[in-house]
Amino acid sequence: MGYSLDYIAGIMKCAKCGTVSNADTPTDMQVKICIEPELKDYGVGGTLELDITRIRDNYYCIVEPIDQSSFSMINIWACPNCHVYNSAIVVVKDSVVESVNEILMDDENVKQVNYITNLCDFIGWKYVNGEMIRF
Repeated sequence: MGYSLDYIAGIMKCAKCGTVSNADTPTDMQVKICIEPELKDYGVGGTLELDITRIRDNYYCIVEPIDQSSFSMINIWACPNCHVYNSAIVVVKDSVVESVNEILMDDENVKQVNYITNLCDFIGWKYVNGEMIRF
């Protein structure tokens, strides 16, 4: 069926209300990085069939990864309780999801990842002239 995305699932704490999601709780963390998206949930240990073209089309490259199958990326997710958007860092090693953790979207975290979702405006950031800025 021609889906355009999959999901990443993880145990994360909402910055606003403190609700902690279960690894299988829908947090709507969309990823557009797989060759054939199937609306599948990927958690820690899940193997991704990566498509570098889709990554480049849907994420801003902050620091070029050395290996295209190992990288870190910031995504947004919605709290299942209060529905506020939060940010998370997803680490992929050799095409396997190694970790999923909530983070604060700040200058330090932004500078340390390979990719940031192009939906970052939902959490107050924009990509302008090759740099991430808050608005």
